[in-house]
Amino acid sequence: MAEKGGIEGALGGEGEDGGESPSVGASLADAVALDEAGGSPEARAYLIGARRLVEIQTEHLHEQRAVQIALLRWRRLGEALKVGLQALIALVAAALVAGLGVMAWDAAHDHGLVVEAFSVPPDLAARGLTGQVVAKQVLDRLAALQDQTRSIRPASTYTNNWGDDLKVEIPETGVSLGEVQRYLRASLGHETRITGEIFETPGGLTVTTRSGDAPTPPVAGGAADLDNLLEKTAEALYAQTQPYRYSTFLSDRGDMTGSHAILVKLTTSSSPQERAWAHNGLAVEAMAAHTDVQVAEQEIRDALKILPDFAAADDNLTVCEAYLGHDEGVLHAMQSLRRAIRRRPGDLSQVTETSAELSSGMTIAFERGDYSGTAQMSRDDDGARVPFLRHLSVDPLPFAEVADHDPADAYIHSQSLGKRDGEDIELQTQIALERGDPSALGLARALEAKNTVDMKGQGDDPKHIQDIVLRVDGPYLALAEARFGDPAAARALAASFPPDCYPCQWTRGDVAALAHDRATAESAFALAIADGPDLPKAYVERGVARLGWGDLTGALADAQKAHALGPRYADPLKLWGDVLARRGDWRGAKAKYDAALPLAPHWTALQAARRLAQTKV
Repeated sequence: MAEKGGIEGALGGEGEDGGESPSVGASLADAVALDEAGGSPEARAYLIGARRLVEIQTEHLHEQRAVQIALLRWRRLGEALKVGLQALIALVAAALVAGLGVMAWDAAHDHGLVVEAFSVPPDLAARGLTGQVVAKQVLDRLAALQDQTRSIRPASTYTNNWGDDLKVEIPETGVSLGEVQRYLRASLGHETRITGEIFETPGGLTVTTRSGDAPTPPVAGGAADLDNLLEKTAEALYAQTQPYRYSTFLSDRGDMTGSHAILVKLTTSSSPQERAWAHNGLAVEAMAAHTDVQVAEQEIRDALKILPDFAAADDNLTVCEAYLGHDEGVLHAMQSLRRAIRRRPGDLSQVTETSAELSSGMTIAFERGDYSGTAQMSRDDDGARVPFLRHLSVDPLPFAEVADHDPADAYIHSQSLGKRDGEDIELQTQIALERGDPSALGLARALEAKNTVDMKGQGDDPKHIQDIVLRVDGPYLALAEARFGDPAAARALAASFPPDCYPCQWTRGDVAALAHDRATAESAFALAIADGPDLPKAYVERGVARLGWGDLTGALADAQKAHALGPRYADPLKLWGDVLARRGDWRGAKAKYDAALPLAPHWTALQAARRLAQTKV
């Protein structure tokens, strides 16, 4: 078969069976052949018609393509909408799950107080005393009791603490978000839920309540005495749900017997926190009510066995140790207090914690002989009145100044103390002793008499009074007697000092040294050093005595040891310089005096020693 070409090859072709396809292309080829042969009008018309048919078919194909593209676009949009709807459903589901999770977390950490509407007689409800109104009145009274309770203990440390989250619950019907929250709190939380009812009796009204499933004793009275009944009901609920707070409330009210009974019961609590705080409370009670410091100290140590990092117990232990003259114990208790505050922040109220940080810093510095540092800390805090040794609220500044051999400034700043109270007389005694003023003897006697009378006024045990007065005031009186009064009386008093009292024993050494009794003095100083091996004071006192006896080697050893224990303590440096001066090493002596002077710039004896050394260099 001849090869086809031209228009025929472009528009037509052979069929699948090898024959010619009855297509427009074939007819068109015939028309072209006719046209080439003769150019007849029929062929031309046929050709035009065929071209028009091709155009129509092409247009149809374009329209069909547009429809298919539109269908594809709608299908793509539908798929996108489907994916978006699925994402929205997933997002809503996630939000619901997250919301329920937040609600569950809140419920699990809920320690609030919920008072449900009380059941009340119809006639009370008719007078406006509905169950919700009664619940609100009980809630208000509980809040008032909590506000009246003063304690350094933070709310977060209570096993059953509701803080400020106190509310009345209004019953709801049907399923609601509130009902879901209530269910979660009941299932996961630790809220305190109080229910109650008021019912009529022949004698008037009776109020019964429950904290959870635990009932409180019913309160009964006349119908006209409802306010008093609700007050007693609130107090009974407070005692049951917040026993430690209630013990503090009773103590503030003067009911020490009731407070003591609650604290003793709490020492058997299943909660370590409650047991430790109960022992601490009993310690405070022993100090405040009986001045029985030994009992107080044992209670505190029991508390620390339960909670080793217990800041409140360490703070109170400092006071006990100071009353007993256990200066080494004071130092260690304050160091433990600082560690406890850092390891367990929040165990004390914020105000108490801040005060304890300042107090511990001052006391540690004071015990190490850094009196200028103690004074500076007090100045930096504008004379903050913080617990300092056995003084519970005093500006430590004048006490630090007199210890730093600055009696003039100490006297000026002593005006911040209450005139002629125990703290003022003690400070004036110290100032007189530092100045070498014979009025120290009368002041020391007045101090002993006042503290004895004050303790007797509190109804304290005479045995405890005698022991505390001997430990606290005895050293002042013994020194004053030895210097300005009766040396024999001073020695007799010093001989009665307890061996575990640090200031008592180094004072006994000073009294013996003034009487030229070296054997007794050495023995007393040794007892003091054994009782306070980390403290520099006794080493200085022994070194000064040894220097007076001509024992330069022993005095130098004591000066060096005291300086190692108290590098910011001026006295060891002066003693060191005095030993070097006695040996003729004036250059070395002046160097020690120069080092001491910034630490005690108002010490007249140090200034005089430096001037002498300067002339010898």
